[in-house]
Amino acid sequence: MFVENLKSLLQGKLENGEAEEALKISRRLVAAQPLEMQWKFLTTRLLAETGKLEGAHEVFEEMLDGILYGIGY
Repeated sequence: MFVENLKSLLQGKLENGEAEEALKISRRLVAAQPLEMQWKFLTTRLLAETGKLEGAHEVFEEMLDGILYGIGY
């Protein structure tokens, strides 16, 4: 239920163009479901959209490492 509530809240923030708030929620979703690639992809996109390119790069690298080493992806 917690994750479903976050997803609903996230959808609203994305629809309203509230990238910073959506980013906070996407990070909570990554923490709640660390093996769900979609949340990391979304977090990367939101970090890039908000000008946090270094953070976007780091999350992307984590995803690649997970793929390369078969960690949950």
